[in-house]
Amino acid sequence: MQGRRYRPTTTWARAILLRLHRWLPDRLLVAVMDGEFAALTLLDAISPHMVAITRLVLQPVSHGLAKTRLQHVAIAAAMNLVRIGNWMAGVPIAPTRRSHFGQLVEFARTS
Repeated sequence: MQGRRYRPTTTWARAILLRLHRWLPDRLLVAVMDGEFAALTLLDAISPHMVAITRLVLQPVSHGLAKTRLQHVAIAAAMNLVRIGNWMAGVPIAPTRRSHFGQLVEFARTS
């Protein structure tokens, strides 16, 4: 193939997405892309016209178990803060399950 220059995938994607915006200017476009399309130049070009959802990792060092552990610790801390807030506000804990015998005893007391 002589005479044709190589165009990266991100260049093709940019052209297609901008053409799609020209065809549908009054629509909100959401582009969901793979990590391959997480080039800052592509995202810069399409960001004024549409929403781009991609897997952009600015710090690739933070992968693996350490990141997963950090997420678990953050979620546990957030859950504990919610529980403490509910306790301080006097929100009752959800009722626990009762055995069938416990239900019968309560029914006998009320009747």
